[in-house]
Amino acid sequence: RYTACVRFNARDASRRYTGSTDRIAYFYGGHLNQLVEATKEQCGNAAYKPSPELEKLCFANKCS
Repeated sequence: RYTACVRFNARDASRRYTGSTDRIAYFYGGHLNQLVEATKEQCGNAAYKPSPELEKLCFANKCS
């Protein structure tokens, strides 16, 4: 088992950004099991950095 803190700025149904949110991802057996809102105790000290691989994938598929 392991966890990862994730920060993202999602869009709503009208494609407006909703604001940055922190989530904690729980992995079990090498697979994502849960993605839930994180508390300050869980991800308050996380060192976030951009994911160039995800940005490339997203822009290639026109996610923006």
